[in-house]
Amino acid sequence: MEIHELQAELKELIAGELYISTEKIKNEDTFHDIGLDSITATFILDEIENKYEIDIKPMDVWEHPTIETFSKLLHRLIHERA
Repeated sequence: MEIHELQAELKELIAGELYISTEKIKNEDTFHDIGLDSITATFILDEIENKYEIDIKPMDVWEHPTIETFSKLLHRLIHERA
C-alpha cells in the first residue's frame, strides 16, 4: 500500500469517527486540530492494527501528530511486517 492510499484511508477513518467531511481534513493538520481525542484515536488504532496486523503504540499518534507523519509510520510498519 502506498503512502497516499494510507493518507486517504486515515482521513476516511477519522472523518467517520468525528462525523465530518474528509475535505475538512488536510494531511498537515494535527490530530488535535482536527478534533481527535485519545478515546477516538484508540478506536482508529484498533481498526488499523486489525486490518494490517501490526502493533501501534498509543503514543505513536501523538509522536506522529499529522496524517502526513502518521501515514509514513504506518507505511514503514506495514512493510516491516511483510
